[in-house]
Amino acid sequence: MILSLLVAAASADEMQLSACEFWQPIGGTAGFANGLAAIRTNAQTYGAGAFARERLRGDDVLALDMHVVVGAAQVPVWCSDTTGKHAQSVYSQPLDVGATNLGLAIPLIQDGPLNLRARVFYASSVAQAVMGARALSWSMPLLNLYPAVAAPVIGRSSTGRGLTMYAVDWIGGGYLASDIVSVQAGYTGTRGLYVDVTQEKVALFFNTVLGDGVSLSDAQYLVGGVQQFDVEQLGADDPGFGLVSLFYRDLPQADADEEVGGGAGLVDRLQTGHFRQEDMFGRYDLRAAWQFGAQGRLRELAVAYHTEGWYQREHRERQEERLFYARAGIVNLPDQPTLGVRGGVRPTARLDYIYDVGTTETLALRASFQYNDPDLLDLYPFAYNALGVHVELTMSLDD
Repeated sequence: MILSLLVAAASADEMQLSACEFWQPIGGTAGFANGLAAIRTNAQTYGAGAFARERLRGDDVLALDMHVVVGAAQVPVWCSDTTGKHAQSVYSQPLDVGATNLGLAIPLIQDGPLNLRARVFYASSVAQAVMGARALSWSMPLLNLYPAVAAPVIGRSSTGRGLTMYAVDWIGGGYLASDIVSVQAGYTGTRGLYVDVTQEKVALFFNTVLGDGVSLSDAQYLVGGVQQFDVEQLGADDPGFGLVSLFYRDLPQADADEEVGGGAGLVDRLQTGHFRQEDMFGRYDLRAAWQFGAQGRLRELAVAYHTEGWYQREHRERQEERLFYARAGIVNLPDQPTLGVRGGVRPTARLDYIYDVGTTETLALRASFQYNDPDLLDLYPFAYNALGVHVELTMSLDD
């Protein structure tokens, strides 16, 4: 029912997009600044780093995620038509973002002393904004494939100015893992040092990209704590507690481009604490997050139900080829008038489906539908009530 309403809303937006033939975004407005922020490069740095950690630390050698965020921002435009609904007037037009994440890994050592594994990897993140052509929005992730592959050649900067530009960042480096610790490190297109260190047994981790210097004050983002601690890793039986996570995250929130004078008014850093109890009794998840700072508040609260085997745990084999995940809850945003964001509690929902092609689990397809996704709102709070559609392909080595 929720997805039906969202599709209907998207159809209504499509009609609005064609309501004016000659239009132009109005620079200097908060909505225009939001549109620029939706493709700001520092968020792409976090996207590339998070993708490298989540997809390239295991057995995957290829990961490709293509997604569209419908209605990521509302941008005021001037319609210069002489006739029609919006003739000679200002109205709001939705801006969509088509994004592509690409990850590649080449194994160098598969089974060395102390279960040593080594590989080199490459991860990139590309975002392109689209206005006035929803059909183009859906095809944009495919058009982003070239800059995703060639990001080191293209560079991290954007082409063009204003809302026509696209943002790119990438990471290239190496991964070394053993039974004791794993280290993933590399160089980013933002000329920063990417570092991820994880102690596998207790799931203690630290992940960051350092910018101009080598101290934490230079970090473009920072995440650290415990992620998916599994008592089975210590040789104990799991009574049903599942996987426990408790971590801190300090993210850059994109703000306005210089050409609009910094008017977007976003907080420089979003600092949050996260608690997750996942895979309880093999089927249930609980998620909660708290926002620190002057506008401290409960940021997220959600529950999820999924197919048994959704999380790949080391001492268990996945039995199902088709997996399903559903999550519902609330996300709580503070008031940010300069963004046009009215704070308060909003519903959040997510549906995922995974299909393992064949029985070897070497190739998997994943589709995801997200509404008011907390991870998106953490970077772009003005993207509330936006619908995200993801398609992901992963390929791993056959043991």
